[in-house]
Amino acid sequence: MTIKTGSVVIIPKPNEQTSKHVTFTTPFKSAPEVFVTPRSSVAGKILLGTGVIGATKEGFDIYILRTNDTSTEVSWLAVGK
Repeated sequence: MTIKTGSVVIIPKPNEQTSKHVTFTTPFKSAPEVFVTPRSSVAGKILLGTGVIGATKEGFDIYILRTNDTSTEVSWLAVGK
């Protein structure tokens, strides 16, 4: 098993799903499981959601949905072969 971690900062468009692509420095052999955690004290009030779209062995997209345009750091963890 291989574990990779990192973080990105996303500057969202208010009330629109906004994403940022993450590319692994070394690809996995197959698509890993990816977990994300936003760093925010307003989850559920202003930060309405976060998630992963399109995970492949080369990378994935992180998305967030906020009601404002405050930049948001999102930590990620990928586990796979």
